[in-house]
Amino acid sequence: GYTRPQEDFVGFLKHIALPMSVVALNIAATVLRFQRQDFLEQMQQDYVRTARAKGLSERLVLWKHVLRNSLMTTFTVVGLQMAYLSGLITIVESVFNYPGIGYLLLNSIRTRDFVVVQGVVLFMVFLVIVVNLMVDMLYTVLDPRIRYR
Repeated sequence: GYTRPQEDFVGFLKHIALPMSVVALNIAATVLRFQRQDFLEQMQQDYVRTARAKGLSERLVLWKHVLRNSLMTTFTVVGLQMAYLSGLITIVESVFNYPGIGYLLLNSIRTRDFVVVQGVVLFMVFLVIVVNLMVDMLYTVLDPRIRYR
C-alpha cells in the first residue's frame, strides 16, 4: 500500500524501497554496461597512449581524458533511458499498486478517460524532450569542440 510521507516517513520509505530499487537497478544496469564498454574502448585510443607517453599519471589520464570522453556516451544513454523510464514506471506502479503518473495513465485507459490519457502522455513526452535538451547542452560542457550557433 501507499503511505504518505507526511503521515509516516519511515513507513513511506519502507513501501517505496522495493519499487524504487526495481527502477534504479534496471536503469543502472544498462547505463553501467554502456559506461564500462565505452571506457574500455577509450582506453585503447591513441590519445591515451600519447598522454601516457608524455608522462602523465595514470589517475590524470583516466580522469581528465578517458572518463571525460566516455561520459558523452553515458549522458546519451541516460537521455535515451528517460523514454524507457516512463514505460517502466507505468509497469512498476501497476505491479506494486502505487499511486503515481503511470498508475493514473493505466487507470485512465481502463476507464476510457482519453483527455487524461492525452495529458499524461503529453507530460511524459515533454519530460523526455527536456531531458534530451539538457543532455545536448551538457555536450558543450564535456566537449568544447561542440558549439551551437
